[in-house]
Amino acid sequence: MFKITINEKEYKVRFGMNSFADTDLMDRTKRLLSLFSDEEKDADDMAGVAKELFVCVRDLFYYGFMKYNEVDSPQVVGDLLDDYIDEAPEGEKRTILGLFEMIAEELLNQGFLDDLMSGGEEETNAPKVRKKK
Repeated sequence: MFKITINEKEYKVRFGMNSFADTDLMDRTKRLLSLFSDEEKDADDMAGVAKELFVCVRDLFYYGFMKYNEVDSPQVVGDLLDDYIDEAPEGEKRTILGLFEMIAEELLNQGFLDDLMSGGEEETNAPKVRKKK
């Protein structure tokens, strides 16, 4: 679990089995991570990746918020994430990719991405994800 503060309110983000049991979020997340490793992308591919990244990040936060926070819809979470980006302190840049990295790190720390990120696979240019010790 990690915490994120938006509009002076702290939100807990926690994934569990129910976060992925009835959704395709794990497949979408793995697909995005693999797309970052593909070095041959054209402009059309990148446009599709950008939209998929926005939708996937919003949906991941929605399901991550559900256990400990009252959220009505993915659209409400999207508005919260907009606020999070907008309220960045001066000199700090918050981006959709940064939000994706937060989520990917949490999924790795909880063991959801171990099979994808473990050794033996080819090296990728995916977002830097560090496992907490």
